[in-house]
Amino acid sequence: IRGYRTRIDSIDPSPDNKTISISGTYDGFIESGPWIWHSWEGANSFTGSGVTGSPYGVTNPNYPGLTSGAYNWIYDPLSPTSPTILSSTWTYDQGMGFNITSGNFDLSYDTTGSNFSDIKGIYISYTDDTSSDQTSILESLVTGNSFSIPGSPSTYYTITSIDFLTGGLLIKLSYQYGYSGPFTFSNGSSVNFDFYEWTNYTYPLIKNLGTLPFESQQYSYGVFSAELQRDLGNNFSFTGITGDYNKGINSSYRVTRFRNFPAKNVNPSPTKVVPTTSIQLTNYHTHLLVESNVSGNYADLSTLKNEWNRNNDNLSVDNYLSDPALTGLLSYVKINNLDYSLQENYNSNSGATGFLRVGSEINALDLGESVVITGSATGGFSFSGNYLSPIGSYNSPYYISITTNPVGSTGFYLESFGNTGNKIGVTKDNSNYYITTVVGSSGSYFGKNFYAENDLTYFLTAKLTEQTICQ
Repeated sequence: IRGYRTRIDSIDPSPDNKTISISGTYDGFIESGPWIWHSWEGANSFTGSGVTGSPYGVTNPNYPGLTSGAYNWIYDPLSPTSPTILSSTWTYDQGMGFNITSGNFDLSYDTTGSNFSDIKGIYISYTDDTSSDQTSILESLVTGNSFSIPGSPSTYYTITSIDFLTGGLLIKLSYQYGYSGPFTFSNGSSVNFDFYEWTNYTYPLIKNLGTLPFESQQYSYGVFSAELQRDLGNNFSFTGITGDYNKGINSSYRVTRFRNFPAKNVNPSPTKVVPTTSIQLTNYHTHLLVESNVSGNYADLSTLKNEWNRNNDNLSVDNYLSDPALTGLLSYVKINNLDYSLQENYNSNSGATGFLRVGSEINALDLGESVVITGSATGGFSFSGNYLSPIGSYNSPYYISITTNPVGSTGFYLESFGNTGNKIGVTKDNSNYYITTVVGSSGSYFGKNFYAENDLTYFLTAKLTEQTICQ
């Protein structure tokens, strides 16, 4: 999942271990299948003159409706490749694999490799067959995304990952474009390789960031969530841009669901306060939590409700994840696993200026319909119609429980245990939640008085049912 500035905060496997869900933030842009999404809501109406219905851009030059040159920072037929990062020759040493020696290379391929389209990786020595040391250039390839074997015609691959070997690298590849037929060289042959930052023949196609129409010195951190499945895939799949799914299926994991929440407003401040996210995947729903301490209205995020061919979102979902007090944001979003439509959301209504929330995370029972949110806060705030009031003079740990029966928040707790950072977290088993807090002073924890000796800290854990009844 590529972008200008992209970060993954949270990963959670599905109960059946067939998928994982991830959540994170992005600034500038993020790619999802054929689409490019801007992190600022206002930019997603930009479609140039090339594609009807594109949110911000496309990643595939063969996408229906694309006009050549309409997105010159993505696709430019007059400049099919970037300047080469490296062009040099190595000697084919068949069968050496991880034991590759100086000046040589070997191929990794599916089953018995005989075609260029079968290649899924290359073992390559830091030293080429002219005895030139290419270590620094090869190790810089983590910023590149394209590999080519020149010929008539040439063969192009996307670089999917890079592993270090003794004396070289294993560069993993996905065939994308060009000559797919039998190898044109034999063992002992000297073969030329070209490495590029980008080409018009490989996916993805983001390039020329200097001409991308957004101001990189202003910040609009959006939030995203995605579902990844193994050996499945759809139009989000990491496959060849020629549309040949069978030849482009070399990658093992691919995105099958994607949802993004771009920022409502661009933040011109040089202080980059990035939202944090937490995600939980249960049998029927994905549960997303967003925490932000950006003041003003720069924390607000658009849900893109029923926009861009997303037609099944619940009409009761808010258009924006927003805190009316403009002192930050704590938002919960419930997403349907079948089509990633928005089902419901809750937003905080915070206190005075200087309010701060930290360490917020979410958990949910796999077979239940509840979630528990935990974190620490410096002041009182409302959430889903209930007011949480801190006790004591320090950050106070809190928990919030949201259930569908009864609807809304049914349990919340705030208590201060001295200046220990008041760390709090939530775990689960099949039917219960466990809320653990670091404490450093005496107090009451879920109705039980606790005495703390001087200069000692403790972990206190409470076991709660799905209805947040403490056991």
